[in-house]
Amino acid sequence: MRAYLQNRTVAKEIAYMGFMWVLLLVAYGQRDPNAYFLSRHVRQSFSKGISNSMSIQEVFNWANTTLLSNLYGEYPGFITDGNSKLVGNARLRQVRVQKNTCHLARTMQESVPDCHASYSWEAEDISSYGPGWSLPVGDNTSLNHHSPWVYRSQSELRAFPIWGSMMLYRGGGFAIDLGPDLQKSRRILRYLYDNTWLDVYTQAIFVEFTVYNANVNLFCIVTLMLETTAI
Repeated sequence: MRAYLQNRTVAKEIAYMGFMWVLLLVAYGQRDPNAYFLSRHVRQSFSKGISNSMSIQEVFNWANTTLLSNLYGEYPGFITDGNSKLVGNARLRQVRVQKNTCHLARTMQESVPDCHASYSWEAEDISSYGPGWSLPVGDNTSLNHHSPWVYRSQSELRAFPIWGSMMLYRGGGFAIDLGPDLQKSRRILRYLYDNTWLDVYTQAIFVEFTVYNANVNLFCIVTLMLETTAI
């Protein structure tokens, strides 16, 4: 009886090992080694000028230099060195927190006029505003849902939640598509900068775009992310 149980245990272990081998083969066996080199090239090209601590001015400086110069390369429609085709337009998206989302002691309320908590799904700002984060426009059927001042859900943006270094962010936010060329994109960035699109309530910024490289027949879905804390 004991030998039978031992043989049965060994058979189970062999079956588990076989299942694990098949699973790893399916997961890693079909991976194109060129995917690593394409991903590394895109990451290195767009991460120049990014540091661990950046002001809002430095973020816009990076966007106007590194981001735009690599999105709109020497060859129209291609990024960086001209080997990868930009599919559609790049998109800027930010997630924000609401004002006065942290609790202050009554004795401190006069000294601290505003206090906002760290990002969470409960504290996320999902309102709609006018330019410059003016008063919420409320429910308006004629609202321009492509405005960077109007919140769009992750279903509208066809996005998914994404893990950052500090938080899990929803796929929605305040988004705007960059233009099809360098000149229009510069005008959009200038408009956002002049109207303080990024401010103290901004918790994360995403640059999202897709490229296709015909040399290796691969698509690369790119998400560049800049995070900040409540302080």
